[in-house]
Amino acid sequence: MKNKDVSFEPTFREKAVRRIGKFVKKNRKFYFFGVIAVAVVIFVTALCSAVYDNRKRILSIACVLLFFVSSSSFSYPVLPMDVSFVSDSIRSEESSDITYIATEVANEQLQDAESISLGSQNSSSDYVYSNDQSNTNDNVMEDVKYDGNGELLGEVSESDQISISEILNTSDSLEAYEEEAEEENQSGNAQFSADDWNLMLVNKQHPIPDNYVFETAQISSGGKLCDARILLPLKQMFEAAAADGVSLVVCSPYRSNNRQEMLFARKVDYYMEQGYDYMQSYALASQAVTIPGSSEHEIGLALDIITNGYCSLDEGFGDTAAGRWLAQNSYKYGFVVRYLKGKEEITGIEYEPWHIRYVGVAAATVMYEEGICLEEFWDEYLY
Repeated sequence: MKNKDVSFEPTFREKAVRRIGKFVKKNRKFYFFGVIAVAVVIFVTALCSAVYDNRKRILSIACVLLFFVSSSSFSYPVLPMDVSFVSDSIRSEESSDITYIATEVANEQLQDAESISLGSQNSSSDYVYSNDQSNTNDNVMEDVKYDGNGELLGEVSESDQISISEILNTSDSLEAYEEEAEEENQSGNAQFSADDWNLMLVNKQHPIPDNYVFETAQISSGGKLCDARILLPLKQMFEAAAADGVSLVVCSPYRSNNRQEMLFARKVDYYMEQGYDYMQSYALASQAVTIPGSSEHEIGLALDIITNGYCSLDEGFGDTAAGRWLAQNSYKYGFVVRYLKGKEEITGIEYEPWHIRYVGVAAATVMYEEGICLEEFWDEYLY
């Protein structure tokens, strides 16, 4: 039996090298360029061969990366852009499982305590900005400043200020909370739990849990609200401040999720009008306004406080008598200055001496004595 000659078809690389070699032999002056061409051919064919030999592995990695990007919470954030809103106002619907409180209805229409759900909230089409107000806000958008929680900074209008006399004269029923507060004040060795309502950690990394519900109470007859459980210690703190000759004024307690969405959506719209795409606008807006669902004002445990004669939300408040009193005494009533100076890298928020948060007397005492913020408290006592 005769052996058949086996012939192999030359590869693309071999053909290319041969052609370059023939060309160089005829044109000696292109010898240097020929060497470079041969090197390029060898490199490109080797790279293509490696990719081809590992095509299944590369395809698998690409699929994993595609799945991660498409499922990541940082990809394609969904944000309602049609939120309508009137200052501090949200409506109440008996037919809905979610109860909203309107601060502009008559006082007799408000109950002493209502239930607010922070689950998926539908924006109301009943309330919209007037055209004049909307246009005015658009014109001054870039000049408006926000604090870390998306609250408008600057001079607080008189209509948004709740004085100590208004707080101390509220007719809300507090008997249900007096016993609970008294037990907390008398507890010597407190045991902290991550499930404690007053220790809820809310920031950009820890959004408000879905369907979180809390009971509210009016701080004043104007309809401003807070978590009902902090109203008694709040009144006690204001009484103590007044006894020390210090005036405290609440200007921003509970803020609805609808309002937070409006502030954020308007900021996104602003950047999109400047030519940025949606993802870029979303990222830029999140640096100025807290993402909806991540503001402490939405859980009714945070309040912005100013004083008579100083109505600006800025660092200067910390140098006022009221600012110093709060920093040194608020822990006695369960409150802390939430965003401390020097803790900006931890909290992600600049120093805000006006932003007061309720955490309970025991936790507030620990935070005050150790000079730590809520994030550090969680790391040390709750994780």
